[in-house]
Amino acid sequence: MEPFTVSQLIAELQRHVVKYGPDTYVHHSYNYGDHARTTVAPGVTEVTEEKVAPSAYHDMPRVLDEDDDRYYDQDKHTTVLVLG
Repeated sequence: MEPFTVSQLIAELQRHVVKYGPDTYVHHSYNYGDHARTTVAPGVTEVTEEKVAPSAYHDMPRVLDEDDDRYYDQDKHTTVLVLG
């Protein structure tokens, strides 16, 4: 499944604003990785621009550090917005 583009995310948020109002909090969810396979949902408190590249180990993109060679090679990473 492809991630949302900014315009798709805006459209989805606008749809929810109509239903729940503009003061509804936004969270993101993930599997905590504990024995009970708990899904946690911390609140979104920032939006950052990050460089990501595929990770075979994680089977999804991972955020690159500045010491990663791919960080400076535009052909080896994608710049995305990350909700955190």
